[in-house]
Amino acid sequence: MSIIVNNGVQNILGTPGAISGVFADRPAAIDIAPGTLYFSTDTVEIYQVVAGSWILYTGGGGGGTSTGINGLNGTTNIGLGGTLINDTIISGDNYSLTFDQNKSFVVNSDSFNVNSPSEPNTFFNILPAVAQLKCFGAGFNLQNNVTILGDWDGNLQGTKIFINPDVERIQTQFGGYSYGLLIDTTTTTIGDYGNAFNKTKLLINPNGIINTSLFDDGNTHYSNYGYYIDYNNGDPYTVIGDYFNENSGTRMYITEDRVITTALGVVQKGCIVDFNLDRYTLGDFNGDTHGLCFVVENNNFETYSGKTDTLNVLPIQFGLYVQQDNINFRRSGIGDVLDNFNTTSIIVDDLNQTINFTGNITSNTTPSGSSGNYLILYINGQQYKIDLLKP
Repeated sequence: MSIIVNNGVQNILGTPGAISGVFADRPAAIDIAPGTLYFSTDTVEIYQVVAGSWILYTGGGGGGTSTGINGLNGTTNIGLGGTLINDTIISGDNYSLTFDQNKSFVVNSDSFNVNSPSEPNTFFNILPAVAQLKCFGAGFNLQNNVTILGDWDGNLQGTKIFINPDVERIQTQFGGYSYGLLIDTTTTTIGDYGNAFNKTKLLINPNGIINTSLFDDGNTHYSNYGYYIDYNNGDPYTVIGDYFNENSGTRMYITEDRVITTALGVVQKGCIVDFNLDRYTLGDFNGDTHGLCFVVENNNFETYSGKTDTLNVLPIQFGLYVQQDNINFRRSGIGDVLDNFNTTSIIVDDLNQTINFTGNITSNTTPSGSSGNYLILYINGQQYKIDLLKP
């Protein structure tokens, strides 16, 4: 008796055989007997020859295939859990989504929303027609090359930031008002840059200027007021107060060469501090009004008052004069102490214990006799009397 062993796969219910290998080695279906199975080892898929074509029954780890159902269209069947090999379009009544081999995701719709089922209108909205991508409520809004972050629709009356690359500008808004920060190609402004509240602002100019402004309160113009810093030309200076003299007000200049001056309107008066010369002046220091001033000269150990003259740098000494270093000399005077006007003066020299009278201190009237009054002088501690006569 002989035993016959059939090593082939029996053709049960129209399945004549099975083949396995990588997907690229799969033979042409037209050359294979109908019903033959092919196991693709690299894509984990099972195909069968039906009417001269390979038909995919499983793939990508599981569970069946989808062929153009639920709006999914494509030239290749997509197995659940598999990979989109060809361009794929998901279409509906009012939209279509395209996934192509250029790694693009295209929305073909006038409006496309991505929402949360439990909280509608909380995610974002895509509007291709106006090039807009926005998050509902507060969040972000990208429209026509402008990016808005924060309360972009103003529903909460909160803050937002605008970034506009076309005009090279970054700005903030508070409750719809132009307030906070403004950056453009010319100036950085902090504060009430849009005059929304008639409040102050700070401006930073890329040319090296920093200044503050106080807006018009409705009655008085205070636009350029506060402080002004100029770092240009290698000679920086600071102005405090009415720095452009728009209101004929006061201001103070602080310069790099260690000098501080004040001005009232167009007139330089008030005080000047010169740390280089160690000289300090109060009053009409520049002679703009030919007025009086008081000077402290530390280098010369002098203090004096004088009348200013626009033709001279220093005021003409007249009135009060003190020169004192506590070692070499101690003098004080009243009147025309330097004989600038050839008038009267009294100079007291403490070290030499002398009193010097200059000018006309006598009367041409013939005295009529003693008045009974005396002028008392103390010289070296000794008292002397001078009889005062009646004229």
